[in-house]
Amino acid sequence: MSRVGFEPGDRIYMLQLEPALRRDMVKCAGQLAARQPAFKKGSLSAKLDEGLILCTSASATDLEKLRVSDLVKVRIKDGTLIGGGKPTPVLPAHLALYRALGPAVTAVFQAAPEVDEQLDRLSRSLGAGSWQTVEYGGYKVLVVAADALDSITPEKLEELKVQIKPDISGLYSSRAGLFLSSESLAAASAAAVASATSAAPTSSAAPAVSAAAPAPAGLGATCQTCRIGQGGQPSQPRQADQDGQGGIAPAGSLYTIGGYVGNSIFAGGKSRPVRDRDCNECGRCTKSGGSLPSAQIEAVSQIISRLSEEELALIVAEAVCEVLAEKNLL
Repeated sequence: MSRVGFEPGDRIYMLQLEPALRRDMVKCAGQLAARQPAFKKGSLSAKLDEGLILCTSASATDLEKLRVSDLVKVRIKDGTLIGGGKPTPVLPAHLALYRALGPAVTAVFQAAPEVDEQLDRLSRSLGAGSWQTVEYGGYKVLVVAADALDSITPEKLEELKVQIKPDISGLYSSRAGLFLSSESLAAASAAAVASATSAAPTSSAAPAVSAAAPAPAGLGATCQTCRIGQGGQPSQPRQADQDGQGGIAPAGSLYTIGGYVGNSIFAGGKSRPVRDRDCNECGRCTKSGGSLPSAQIEAVSQIISRLSEEELALIVAEAVCEVLAEKNLL
């Protein structure tokens, strides 16, 4: 059988990857809600490929009870809903992080506003159009005015995108809550859990501005996995909890579960952690000329190339049946 290749958006790609990502998101949401109550009433999104995300629907108000059918598909570029359902009202904040940080971000969690009183007070003290960056639990968070994430227009979304610099990992407003982004579901979950025990936020910049500053060149080109930014040195990837029994594997690792190869990192097979290495070797960021989806595609293509036509047909058939069952069509 010849080597099979495909691109994000292709039918086989979606049939194979989407059901697995939906299951990962449900499992991760349940574990996070159990460990960090502030995130129980939040929202979650994760990249299906560089152009699409899966995010919680407007009706999914409890992450602890999230189901695969509670996730809707949205185009990152313009926020267009693909298929049925209605996305979470805070979708614009998710999209702002994905658009600003590019391939460096693969998942975003949102916590309820009451996650931290000091962040809440800071947000309420800011005037319209003002913002401030703070260090919070080891992450740099952009705190915006209370109503800044309400009814975001395309123009306001672009302004917000410009304010999100490459070293920023999250957003906070006293109405919408805390949004934390990371390179994987597991890493984002670990960041959310860590935020519960973080020290009081400390200010790293306090410019109150009415107009956004120009975005720096190469926005989104920083590799979140190797932590190489503006000429910096690689550091150890963030580690998520690992219970050894199908829990969360180390952040930044690739895993296989069934026919799916991804980076959302639940241990369903062998994990291969991404080791510290030069940015041009990781193949996961724009500085190396690669992207996360291309790494996924290559890994899946290698697996498919070793399958017989009968095995491939069986995998596709099982994926189709699973999708139909989830939609109550089977």
